[in-house]
Amino acid sequence: MLSIVLPTLIGGAFVFSLALAQTSPFDWSVPQRITERQELTSEPILVADQSGLLHLFWSPVSSDSQSIYYSVWNGSSWTQPVDILSNFQIIGPTAAVDSKGNIYLVFSDGTSIYYSQSLVGQAISAANWSKPIAIINGLSHAQILTDTNDRLYIFFPGLSSTGPKLITSEDGGDTWSDEISISLTSTPDRAADYVRAAISVDGTIHVVWTEYQLPQGWPPLGLYYAHSNDGGDTWSRPVELAGEFYNQVNITTFGDRIIHTAWNGAAGTGGRYYRWSQDGGDTWSSVTAVIPAGNGGSEGPPQLAVDNLGTLHMITTYNQRVWYLFVQGPDHKRWSNPIYIPTGDESGIPPIDQTIDPEVQRHIEHPTMTISAGNQLQTVFWDERPAQQILQFWYTTKQTSASSSELISFPTQTATSTMDYKSTETVTDLIMVTPSPPLIFSTDNTPPSRNTGMPIVVSAILVVILIGSVVGLQIKRTNRK
Repeated sequence: MLSIVLPTLIGGAFVFSLALAQTSPFDWSVPQRITERQELTSEPILVADQSGLLHLFWSPVSSDSQSIYYSVWNGSSWTQPVDILSNFQIIGPTAAVDSKGNIYLVFSDGTSIYYSQSLVGQAISAANWSKPIAIINGLSHAQILTDTNDRLYIFFPGLSSTGPKLITSEDGGDTWSDEISISLTSTPDRAADYVRAAISVDGTIHVVWTEYQLPQGWPPLGLYYAHSNDGGDTWSRPVELAGEFYNQVNITTFGDRIIHTAWNGAAGTGGRYYRWSQDGGDTWSSVTAVIPAGNGGSEGPPQLAVDNLGTLHMITTYNQRVWYLFVQGPDHKRWSNPIYIPTGDESGIPPIDQTIDPEVQRHIEHPTMTISAGNQLQTVFWDERPAQQILQFWYTTKQTSASSSELISFPTQTATSTMDYKSTETVTDLIMVTPSPPLIFSTDNTPPSRNTGMPIVVSAILVVILIGSVVGLQIKRTNRK
């Protein structure tokens, strides 16, 4: 069983260590600070490529327009963050890298899904990213994936009650397929969000999503799963994984048949929950409460990764701390105790059994995790210190006991100027689609200045609401100064 030694003050500096029992192969590196900023931030996304590089994207919250910042880890240090895209409303960025070294970035403005790309070796310069183009109408929190044949998939929530959808590209994003419906929502008065997907070794596609009440966009009413055995052309009948007041479901796979899902209880319900399937999604285990009810809320989907041994790893936040858990064994019921991951600066943070005030001491949500080389867990999270009016990004890594996979080198890449996008539809056609009735976002009982999840957005009207909300958020922060 893992345990932790909390930070102690030695010679004016905080020092911490993770104490390891002999039965556990897990430990985390001392967190390294990537950057320090004053802006609040939205959900960061961390992606590992096949060569071992790590790519981090995030977007500071703005009352006007937003930028996407990018930094890359080369194995020893992080590059200076640069803003690669700007002048957009940015929700739920997602990224993927193919075997040729093309990096693809997708995000939403609440009513349309935008796409941009670059070469890995050139991505640190904004000039080498293609101009973001609205390629399809959809809500927030999409996901882009690439398979072993470099086929691209974008999974996204359709407008109103049209449910989760999919588009694909066979030519590196030059052209995209017509949209494919994965499922309508279970009733016409619901909308989908937080569409997450994973692809098994045999090519089966697995998708999960959360459904929310229209038109308010709150509360969450259920979590659903479906799969496709033919590349996304046809889909199984949806399976309900959990009912109302649970949301932000995530998914990962191992081999051909094993599927893992985990999700959050919304504020007032709390907890982190888990179900798995060992037969490709045909049947499912009962629900396991990994973190008991009453802890945490809608703080971003639990981050999941499976190493080469088949061990499932989870990163989540609750009670203003970052936690790590893992599960092994054939029944996947014996979860480890939660292990606290400190930042590199624990000054002013009370002991682990005491409450942290998110308005003064610390506010943490939306960690991001990926796995590289089949055995190296990579995690980034932000830590806002409201009293100091700073926000810091921290990076930590851990090698599991699994064997490593061979890293590959990308083909020689040629520097290019800003790439042109060849779309099968015009931007005007996409943006002029009549919007559905507006969805008014509920704050899930979270103070307005703390809401970075932004669950459902349906129409252009909500962009105005979003702008107004962020203005209020910035005013509140200014009043704290």
